[in-house]
Amino acid sequence: MVVVAAPAPAASPTPEDSPRPDSTASPAAAAPKTSARCEEYVAVLSGKKQDDALFADPKVKAIVARSFDLLACRAVAADADAPCALLAEQQDECRLLRSIFHELRTNPHGRSFMFPDAKYEMCRADPKRARICDRLREAMRSGDPGACAGTGVEEPSCRAALTLDESWCAEAQDPEGCRKGIEASRVFAPGLEALAASGPAREAALAKAALGDTDACTSFAAAAVGYCSDLTAVPAASPSVEATKVPALPRRAPARK
Repeated sequence: MVVVAAPAPAASPTPEDSPRPDSTASPAAAAPKTSARCEEYVAVLSGKKQDDALFADPKVKAIVARSFDLLACRAVAADADAPCALLAEQQDECRLLRSIFHELRTNPHGRSFMFPDAKYEMCRADPKRARICDRLREAMRSGDPGACAGTGVEEPSCRAALTLDESWCAEAQDPEGCRKGIEASRVFAPGLEALAASGPAREAALAKAALGDTDACTSFAAAAVGYCSDLTAVPAASPSVEATKVPALPRRAPARK
């Protein structure tokens, strides 16, 4: 019978051969901590956790700047403008979206989403349009194109919005803006249920949030965690000083005389 000898155990490294411990955590080891930290940040942005002091963190500010959809979704779900206040440059856009979904929720059979509170406030702030703002809002709430009479230069745009007929835009003060308004209105015109079922991805999620779906903002939260992970990723550790030293050249024996 042939006996196969077991392999000899590897010799233990001498102190000189032993690798020195790396004080810098590897990216793999840091990943769970980064993920947990990012989830904590996003929980605060989502309103699931209260920690206002966290918004002073520059990393959180950077995540906020890239998390418009998450904060808009939170605002729509709560039907409140407070989440929009976190967005420095896109606050007005967030408030407009929130107010559109407010009208879709509270007046599902009208066209008030075309002239929600955010637009009404902007109208009232314009001295040239302030006197017709109430009439414009009444026309949009009624959904009757005939109610646009008396809105002056805004009448063509008003009729175009209520009929979704772009031919009226030719007479509008801002034909291109009029056409873009109609394009946006076509997205929301079917109502919340239809929008949630078959609308564009972002608008469908916001419609679900307006309808009370507690998971509606999940995809936006996941995207925010991804942004955070990119921002807080641990860079690869730099090689140690010992590893970068150029090995010394062997000494040459002195020449014989």
